[in-house]
Formats: sequence, structure tokens, C-alpha cells
Amino acid sequence: MNTLKLAKQGDSQAIATLMSKALQPKGIMVQVSIKNEIITVVAESTEVLDQSFFVDYVRKAIKKLKLPAIKRLYIWGQVTGNKNPVWRQTINLQENQTLSTPIVNTQIEESIRIIMRNLQQSPSLTAAFQQKIDAKKYVKHQEIHQVLGNGILGGLGSFMYEFKQAKNKFQGNMGEWGISAVFQHFPDTWVMFNNALIPTNNSGILTEVDHLIIGLKGVFLLEVKTWKGSFSAYNDKWKRREGSNWVAISNSPTSQSAYHQQMFSQWITSLVPNLPDNFVYAPVVFPIAKWLGVNNCSVPVFHGVPGLIQTMVNCPECLTATQVQSIAEAVANYTLPENATPTPKPIPKPKLIKRQNPSS
Repeated sequence: MNTLKLAKQGDSQAIATLMSKALQPKGIMVQVSIKNEIITVVAESTEVLDQSFFVDYVRKAIKKLKLPAIKRLYIWGQVTGNKNPVWRQTINLQENQTLSTPIVNTQIEESIRIIMRNLQQSPSLTAAFQQKIDAKKYVKHQEIHQVLGNGILGGLGSFMYEFKQAKNKFQGNMGEWGISAVFQHFPDTWVMFNNALIPTNNSGILTEVDHLIIGLKGVFLLEVKTWKGSFSAYNDKWKRREGSNWVAISNSPTSQSAYHQQMFSQWITSLVPNLPDNFVYAPVVFPIAKWLGVNNCSVPVFHGVPGLIQTMVNCPECLTATQVQSIAEAVANYTLPENATPTPKPIPKPKLIKRQNPSS
């Protein structure tokens, strides 16, 4: 059987051979892989390849082969010696439309460091959330000084509180950064917000999600817990092992994620019409815990990242590209309502009462 007939039957090696032979005069080598309904075509050349030329060539070539099982086309351009693509583009063959904006980056080392699109919310929204956090910290400092006084003990108590907060934030950021780096290898039809702020039922009150990920397979509100040690959970009640004892944990990660899931679902379905049922997932992942035993909790819990990724990949597609874009725009453009409840003023610092000397 000749190469063309094999290519028309969906043989990836045959397709790559035909393309490489046609493009050899231009110094372009092609690799092709097919998985399920997706065909990925990677072009390699000694210089940055013209994206519009190659995308147009591949689109026409795949159409001529008439592969009925193929629904989506991923096209990447690489420079010889660099494993990371310089640009990439995704095409829906059934609708004949581009699902992602073509991206060209002449700085190869930065080219596809982010394949999944990373978006951000407005600085004013972040500032408003930080203001409320600062107000809570201020109240905590006043409580410390009320108990320990304004002297050395009070100052030491405040310092230890800030040190613990900074340590927890650093550990959390490192864990979240590691998770975020893993998800950069998802296709560019996915969108991610780090430390996303979403509204709650209380006007003006926001809640924070470590990673809000949106794709054709749904919305994932990912909670990352960089806790070390051993933990157990039953019916959303969590315990930590300390020596030979199991000590209750006041803040339940699964209850928190279930709350995020409820709040986000209510909010986004009020903005974007015709969304499917059960498209919002709220998993919790423990990337560095020593041991984890979880039963009958409200949301999925994963011990390590591989299981989480596999579960996400196995989810059926439930959103369209248009719905993904609409949800991403709603998150990116969210602002606090004008009639939002203002941030409460911190509790005034209590005045210390000077004790009278009994002998006077």
C-alpha cells in the first residue's frame, strides 16, 4: 500500500512523511501524532517558521485527506534544538474555525512557557480583597495587644503572628506555583486564573480560589493544601495526626471547596445562559502530605497531582469554546457592585488602664 493511501486511512507516520517531503525544500520537518479525535502536527525548522503559511498548508492538507474521525487540529511550530514551540494554534475542523488566537513570540525561551492561557482579574478587585484581609489582621493585632499589653510581650506576639502568616503564605505560594506550572502543559483552549476572587451571597464579600481553571471539560476550582504530615477526613471533618493522637482541624478544606463550588455555580449561571448541569468541579489536592485517608467528603480529594490531572483529562467535554470564553470574560471583568457592603472599620485599640498602687 502506498504512502498516500496509508495517510488517508489516518496513519500518522504516512501523513508526516508526505508533509516532510513536500516541505523539505523549505527546510521544514514534520511530526504527526493522532490521539482519539485530535491530530497534532509539529513543524521543526532552523529558523522561526511563518505561522500563517504553515497553518494554511496543514489545514488544506488535512482536509484533502478527509479523515472523518478527526475533529480538532493542533499545530505547533518549533525551532531545531528547542523542545518548546515558538507558536501554536488550535483549529476545530468540524466548524472550520480557529479556537485560539494565534500567538507569535520571537523570544524562543519565552515562547510557550505558558500554553494554557493565564488571565488576571482587575487590580482594583485584588486591592479591595487585600484591604479586607488587612482589616482582619489589624483586629488580630489589637486582640494580641489587649491580652499581652503594649510592651515587649505584645510586640513579640504581633511579630510571631506576622511570621506565621508569612510562612504559611510562602508555603502556600510555593505549592500553588508548582501546581500552576504543571497545568501550563494543558492545551491553549484552557484558561487559568491564579488566586481568583469570586463573589458570594453576601454583597461585597469575596472568596479566594487557588486556581480557577476553565476548559471544554468544565470549570475546576482547585484548592491546594501544602500540608505536611498525615490527615484523615470523614464527612468533611478533618483530623491531623500528632504523635499517636488525631487532633481535629477547625477549617475543613473540603467544606471550603464545596462552598466555592456552590457560590461560583450560582453566580456564573446567572450571567452565562444555557450552561450544562454539574459542570463545576471543586477538587482539593495535597501535593506533599505523607498520608491521606478520606471518606465520604463533599468534593474529590487527591493525594498528589497525577491523579488530579488524570481525572480532569477523563472528564467528558461539556462546554463549548464560546462558553469557555464567556465564563473567562465574566471572571476577568468582575467588579464589586457599587452598593457593596463597605469594609468594616477596624476595632479601635483598647486603652490600657493603669493599675493603682494599693499602698498609696
